[in-house]
Amino acid sequence: MVLLGKALALDDGFPHARVLIVTDRIDLDEQIWKTFHQCGKEPQQAKTGAHLIEMLRDPHVAVMTTLLQKFGAAAKDARQFRIEDENLFVLVDESHRSQYGEANIQMQKALPKACFIGFTGTPLMRKEKSTAEKFGGFIEPAYTIRDAVEDKAVVPLLYEAAMSCRR
Repeated sequence: MVLLGKALALDDGFPHARVLIVTDRIDLDEQIWKTFHQCGKEPQQAKTGAHLIEMLRDPHVAVMTTLLQKFGAAAKDARQFRIEDENLFVLVDESHRSQYGEANIQMQKALPKACFIGFTGTPLMRKEKSTAEKFGGFIEPAYTIRDAVEDKAVVPLLYEAAMSCRR
């Protein structure tokens, strides 16, 4: 998410791009916020729902991180929480879980012109819930764990089965 966010934030083809990275866990929000400092854009982290609204309304805030839950708080804090920014890219982590229901409705109402990009390791492929359909397909080519290991972005993850034998 940080790599795509960085590419969007720094791409000359999107001179007014703004990036909002949405996660569902405090520790992941912290990790992404800290990691983004190294990309040349200063990220701002939403502290409350009201702060999220404030950041989204400020066109000078280019990179933001927030928790999914802050959208619910923001919707309660503001009668008219609607940001019509077509330069906004919303990167949603665990999109297979968070984008079917009230959270998705709040996000779509609040950011009707934003470009939503979903991230998931376990996309839903059912007729009634398809992560690929929800987000307009997959970004190709896929960047796999093998690619990340080859790029030295991550270290290999090895599993060793532990078996107990009885005799």
